[in-house]
Amino acid sequence: MSKNLAEGEEAEEPVKRKYEPKKLHTTEVASLFDLKSEYLKKKNDIVQSTTGEVYRGGKSSVLAVNKEEKVSIKKEAQERKRRINEHEAALRKEEEERLELVRKKLKEKSELYDKLAEGKVTLQTSDGLDVEFLVDFNAKVKERQEDQLSKSTSHDDVQPTTSASIEPTPLVEHYMPDEERRVYGPSHMKFSSDEEKRQEQIKSLYKMSAETEKMRAKNKSEADEKARAKREKLNALRRRKGLPEIRTPSPEPEPELPEVNLEEIPMPIEKPLR
Repeated sequence: MSKNLAEGEEAEEPVKRKYEPKKLHTTEVASLFDLKSEYLKKKNDIVQSTTGEVYRGGKSSVLAVNKEEKVSIKKEAQERKRRINEHEAALRKEEEERLELVRKKLKEKSELYDKLAEGKVTLQTSDGLDVEFLVDFNAKVKERQEDQLSKSTSHDDVQPTTSASIEPTPLVEHYMPDEERRVYGPSHMKFSSDEEKRQEQIKSLYKMSAETEKMRAKNKSEADEKARAKREKLNALRRRKGLPEIRTPSPEPEPELPEVNLEEIPMPIEKPLR
């Protein structure tokens, strides 16, 4: 060997074998089945000793649901349904209470309107001024009188000829000054027949009118100030977002009211009203 190394011959390296599992060589197939059955039996014994249940081999599914999970899912569904029913009952009760409150407010407003139309109630502000109404009571009185007149004329037209022989009963007429407010509305003011008291009442009416105009101007200025502040805030936000500003609206011209001379108001009539 030394001679061969001296001559420069290369020594052969030993061949490395790859690791392979040991192979079981047998000529009997039955022995393999016996070994597999023995393995499964040992495995079943181990699982039964740990869980107390018989192990059943097979493919397990991820979506499989056992009995306990089914019971819990059913309980959750029942609980969810119960909560939904409770919420629906609470919402239904709240809606019924809201409708009952609205119905009660409408009934109170209707009763108050009837009392105002009959003159039984007068509303005043904190400053002692009468509240302005959007309902024209004078127009309503005229309509009521026209309806009564039309009904009376139609009744006279359809009366039979035999009624001419019947003597009409005398109509009792009397003047009730307190009924004017009931007929013409709560804003109606009754003047005295005495000249001095009449002038004092006219002066008081002038004073109340001036106070009303002053209060209107004050309310209008406060409303304009609030609108201006709101418009400035919106314009600041619009400038920040690069949007055009909102233009200031031009002031609306005040309507020209006809001048009324209270001294031209006629004296109370002496003839009783029908």
